[in-house]
Amino acid sequence: MLGKGQRILFIDDFFAKGSTLNAIEEIITQAEAKLMGSAVIINKSQRRDIESILTLQELQETESLRIEFRAG
Repeated sequence: MLGKGQRILFIDDFFAKGSTLNAIEEIITQAEAKLMGSAVIINKSQRRDIESILTLQELQETESLRIEFRAG
């Protein structure tokens, strides 16, 4: 249960269109808490305000390597 004034760091596995983040932001707003930051493992969007561990380009390069490894 979120409480008024609580500080939240939202971390998700995958960001594409932002529907999960939008829902979380609405929940945080209703609870009168504060979103301190957002991070994702993989960011497929063009948004630069979302911190990610992998960029779309890095993900594509990883996928290429995985396909080559399977074939080899």
